[in-house]
Order: sequence, then structure tokens, then C-alpha cells
Amino acid sequence: VSTQSTWALESGTLSMTVDQEFNDLLFQTKEEYPSWVVFDFLERSVRPTYYSLAHKGILESYMRSWKFEGSNDAQTWDTLCLHSNDVSLSRSSTVASWAVTTGRFYRYLRIILNQFGNSDNGSALLFNAFEVYGDLQLPSA
Repeated sequence: VSTQSTWALESGTLSMTVDQEFNDLLFQTKEEYPSWVVFDFLERSVRPTYYSLAHKGILESYMRSWKFEGSNDAQTWDTLCLHSNDVSLSRSSTVASWAVTTGRFYRYLRIILNQFGNSDNGSALLFNAFEVYGDLQLPSA
């Protein structure tokens, strides 16, 4: 999996979102809109059935309103899950999962925070880890 973005980071690295080494350091974008991260499955694609996010850092600015999207060209995006004032992530609930209903496979998955979409009414995207569950499609031989 490759990760990408077009904005500056406040802390952390893109690779830490998929390495599963939890510590107090969060992946955090600058306070700019739009804040997003893309996961590129390269020559593979995934049909997601669930995804999980973890927020285990010391900063208590939790994602509240965001979209989870899929694409095959990184230009046109399908909304797979839409979150509006979702309080699943909090101090007492540091990991949350959501069901995804789609019949399509995607090369790219994106998390994009709404403007003022975190619990501090800011636009910084903050989390520790991302996991996706579903079906993996390998390239044709």
C-alpha cells in the first residue's frame, strides 16, 4: 500500500497510518481544508466491507465529519461512507469500525475530512491507524 497527500503535515508520517505501531504520535495534517489521505493499492484493488480508524494519541481532537471514498483513477470518487457528527472516536473509544456496502473494487481509498470536521471545529485530520477489510483483487496474470 502506498499513501499520498498534497498538504503539509503537522506531525507524524503517512506510513505510520498503516504500520500498526501505536504510540502517542498522531498522523496530523496542518489546520487547512481540505485535509485528506489516499491509500493506493497499486496493482491490486479492494472491495471494502468494513474499515477501522484508531486515535490513540494525547491530542483530543477527534474526527467527527468526513467521507470514506473509493476511486480507480484518483480523479472521480465514489462516497462509500458519509459521517456527520460521528462520535465513535473519543477518549474512551480509541478504535472504531464501520460497515461499507459496495459491489465495486477500488485501487484508491481516501479519507477526507469535512471543513471544521473535527471535535475542535477545526480542519486538521488526526488519527493513528487505518485498516480496511474486504476482498482483495490481484492483477490478472
